Amino acid sequence: MFPIGVLAEVYEKQGGEAFAITPVGSTAGILALERGMAALGMIARPLLPEEKARGLREIPIGHDVLVVVVHPSNPVNNLRKDDLRQIWEWRSAYWSEFGGPRIRTLPHGREYGSGAHAIWSEVIGTTNYALPISPDGSLIRQEVMIDRRAVGYVGLRHLRRGGVKAIRVEGMAHTDPAYPLKYHVSLVVGPKSPPAVWRFVRFVRSAEGQRIVAEEGLIPLGQEELTTPLEP
Repeated sequence: MFPIGVLAEVYEKQGGEAFAITPVGSTAGILALERGMAALGMIARPLLPEEKARGLREIPIGHDVLVVVVHPSNPVNNLRKDDLRQIWEWRSAYWSEFGGPRIRTLPHGREYGSGAHAIWSEVIGTTNYALPISPDGSLIRQEVMIDRRAVGYVGLRHLRRGGVKAIRVEGMAHTDPAYPLKYHVSLVVGPKSPPAVWRFVRFVRSAEGQRIVAEEGLIPLGQEELTTPLEP
């Protein structure tokens, strides 16, 4: 998940309110917000209709992508969504089926309830709970770095640390505007979120906040997105 704590630290140093950050998955963060255990949540997936019906609202702070990564020695450069479905569902067992070596494929995914898992399942069209899962993209990156069989998906900030090879999906690189695994990262507010939360949200969407967003590995929002009114 994006390190929102960096933004909170800068905000506090500039005289803003202090926020205690607890790193949990998207769904866990929403539950904490609804139960009054948190004043603000963060998600890497769209809110569900039933969540919106309960008064929750998502406010985008940047974009991220799920980059499909393999070991640097793997010659495969592109996979279709159908190829990824076959690998994730254990229907394609060897990299040689996609132009790679005669070694087994070993997919790694994120845990159920994370935003990354939700985006992957929706776009690729598969959910498999019988494969290795990791609570963070950094762990997937480490697995792919050391195992020639491995394939997984990570966010931009993990990709930029190196050691893995990014491949195309449906012929598109992760930098392509039409790349299918691009998504919003959003803060979530509730009907009882205090004014301090709104002040922090405005900071994150300010020019300085967006500069930090970019430094920490997200794609900043476009000007049109930033000019959208926030409060209901």
